[in-house]
Amino acid sequence: YSLAAGIDAAHRDHIAAGCGGSIMYAVSAANSPWAIMTIDPPSGRRLVGPQLAFDGNVIYLAYTLVAPGEGCGGGDDDLGVYYRKRTMPDGAWSPAQRIGLAGDVLDSFRESGGALYATVEGPNGDSEAYETLDGSTYRRYPLVDIYGPVALRVGTDGLGRIAYAAEDGIDFGVLHGSSFSKTSVFHDTSRFAFAPVLVLDANDAAHLLWTQTPHGGCAVVEPTTADGTYYATNAGGSWKVTRITTFVGQTSLQVDNATGQVHALVANVIFGVSTSGLNYFTSSDFGKWTATNLTSAEAWVPVIRLDPTTRRLLVAYSGPDGVYVLTRS
Repeated sequence: YSLAAGIDAAHRDHIAAGCGGSIMYAVSAANSPWAIMTIDPPSGRRLVGPQLAFDGNVIYLAYTLVAPGEGCGGGDDDLGVYYRKRTMPDGAWSPAQRIGLAGDVLDSFRESGGALYATVEGPNGDSEAYETLDGSTYRRYPLVDIYGPVALRVGTDGLGRIAYAAEDGIDFGVLHGSSFSKTSVFHDTSRFAFAPVLVLDANDAAHLLWTQTPHGGCAVVEPTTADGTYYATNAGGSWKVTRITTFVGQTSLQVDNATGQVHALVANVIFGVSTSGLNYFTSSDFGKWTATNLTSAEAWVPVIRLDPTTRRLLVAYSGPDGVYVLTRS
């Protein structure tokens, strides 16, 4: 139900997947067999929503610790967002350390310059926050007018960037002082835009991917000709938005800093059913996209990652009976 992937500086592939309350972690180097281990929760707890980050030869694994049957923490003092780290290639995982408040739920997790950054859903389930941990210095910034998870990236200037669903579209923000600026990327009150994915290029320009449907709350409206997956960027100085496909579903995004090529995944899902598997879209010129079907089987929680040195692509997804990986040199 949750999946993370990454490529480290030594070109090793890493996968972390939430499986039955534990986390399956796997690593492979130079097309070698996958080395797989299971990270189990404390007794009476579950680990969900794993995410990965890298700092040279150090890998970080972050996740949410929850009580069985509770998706948002429940209020127990030990529940919340935790991280562990290890030195590659053979170091052991450190003990788990909590970031933030008891009962937080992890949205996004990043590392930059030795500091950790996260966006979280607050312990009451009705608030969002951005937080940083630099050594022993912890800071927490409340986020307002947020609808759903917050995507996070950290620029070369050390400032956090966020993308999120607002009441009337998709917004983007940059941290200034103790609060985030707010820029409207997409605005349409007649449709529901949600689940933005955010990446930054080498110039800190933002690239976003999100889903747009006429569905909102408990109401279900007939599909429209405007439904689909949308891409936007401010690389040219102002926001440009285009639809890349009529497919809707879970997405992932990467940008090649050397060439400007954009790589996107869309796992097509209609009313909870995976209908046309996993589809890959790429573009080197805004608005002109090439599509490839990677698998027609059911595909969930897709992730695409790019090795910036070799430009090799890593694709991971959850299928009917396990986790699958595709690579392209």
